[in-house]
Amino acid sequence: MAERRTVLIAGAGIGGLTAALALTARGFRVVLCERSAEPSELGAGIQLSPNAGHVLAELGLESEIARTAVEPAAIEVRSGGSERILTSLPCHLFRERYGQPWRVIHRGDLQALLLDAVRRDREISLRPGTTVQALMTRPAGHFARLERAGGTDVIPVAALVGADGIRSETRGRIAGAAPPQPLGRTAWRALVPIAGFPKSVPSDRVVLWLGRHAHLVAYPVSAGRAVNVVAIVEDAWDQPGWNASGEPDAIGELFAAWTTGAKAVIASAPAWWKYALAAVDPRGPWTAGPVALLGDAAHAMAPFLAQGGAMAIEDAAVLAGCLANDPDAESAFRKYEALRKPRVTRIAAKAERTGAVYHWGQPLALVRDMALRVFGPRLIVRQNDPIYRWRRP
Repeated sequence: MAERRTVLIAGAGIGGLTAALALTARGFRVVLCERSAEPSELGAGIQLSPNAGHVLAELGLESEIARTAVEPAAIEVRSGGSERILTSLPCHLFRERYGQPWRVIHRGDLQALLLDAVRRDREISLRPGTTVQALMTRPAGHFARLERAGGTDVIPVAALVGADGIRSETRGRIAGAAPPQPLGRTAWRALVPIAGFPKSVPSDRVVLWLGRHAHLVAYPVSAGRAVNVVAIVEDAWDQPGWNASGEPDAIGELFAAWTTGAKAVIASAPAWWKYALAAVDPRGPWTAGPVALLGDAAHAMAPFLAQGGAMAIEDAAVLAGCLANDPDAESAFRKYEALRKPRVTRIAAKAERTGAVYHWGQPLALVRDMALRVFGPRLIVRQNDPIYRWRRP
């Protein structure tokens, strides 16, 4: 294009950073605003399935990811009541089948490498400590008013992308957009140094324990130097925020009847944080004029398929392609929504169903466990193949 168009992105999380890189790769300039003074990623771990891995590799990030991510030996499912291994899926199958591995990585490490790539890109203006206060349409085009500690700026933009998470402020610019709704579940998370992780539990793989009204997962991060632990329980706690302190005695009681291995993992955590899970209905509108939502702002989902981050990464690639192929942002965003909504809606619904199956009690748990023992890897691959096989259109 003769003149590079400028796209404004609100939010410098994983989705916003990926979108910025995808857009400059398509010939755009990007202004990337982040409310916090220093962009940072809360949480501990994220699982990168092949569908997300392909997008990041196309952005030239393969070697950086390989240095800090871990390709687990297997995904192992255990019974929380008996410690019996119900199935084990070797992770080399992902690379062989989909051309990209299944990886696990610390969220901070992923954000750091994305930030490094953004800061190297001369077509991206990263503006921490800045919020989007208004988007105005004038005869000359669209203009955004940005507010920062030192004052305000007004800049011309072709479009605004809201990648500002489940509590998105950009969502308020889209009439009828779905608000977040509590899921009645709480995620407890911890990061255990590898030296303190129980030797009785393998630390080279994703280990998932299933139990009544709860499940527990552990996997290596930070090039194997630590293990990310997440426990999800059904309860009515719904305090806002991502970083509430969790009492070790309280989570210990929740898992007191579980197996020795699961309890050892719980006891190994030096500290716990917790947050109430919520979701945004993906069937609501994602776009309005030159404004579009991306990732959790549009469709935050239950975490039971480990696809929340992957969907934001996919969104970024598709949105950039739509804008590159259509000079009219409003039309491009309608195409983006039409392309993404059916897939995201299916995966969000499947994630919620998977969570219900994870938390089954008897006698349904007996049926689930038998199916996993008999069909195991074939069942997992067949059911999730459409998720992992995705490639950017």
